[in-house]
Order: sequence, then structure tokens, then C-alpha cells
Amino acid sequence: MYTQPFDVAPAPYAAPLVWNTLLRRVIERLSNVRAQYELDEHIARDVGVTSYTVPLFGLARQGGWR
Repeated sequence: MYTQPFDVAPAPYAAPLVWNTLLRRVIERLSNVRAQYELDEHIARDVGVTSYTVPLFGLARQGGWR
């Protein structure tokens, strides 16, 4: 079996890079979590869908005061 070492940074710098990457992945997955809500039968018939989906965590607001 052939193995190749994975080396991206010297040892003292590797741990922060790994944690940074893991944290970024966790945040990315949390930003994609969504909740699905069922609509009332009468409303669903009027709009043509039975449910709707919304993100649990909205996008961060950027910019100045409004």
C-alpha cells in the first residue's frame, strides 16, 4: 500500500490552519440549515404549494445604518 504524507505547513503552523478549516466548514454547513413549514390546506390550494422553506440563520447584514 502506498501512502503519501500530507504536508501543507510546518508543524507549529499546521494546528491553527486545521482549526481554521474545520471552523469554516462548520459555519458553512450551519448557514445551509433550513426549516420547512407546512401551509394550511386553503392557503396551499390558493398559492399552489404545500410548504415553504426558510433558512434558520439569515445572511449577515452588511453596510451602514438605515
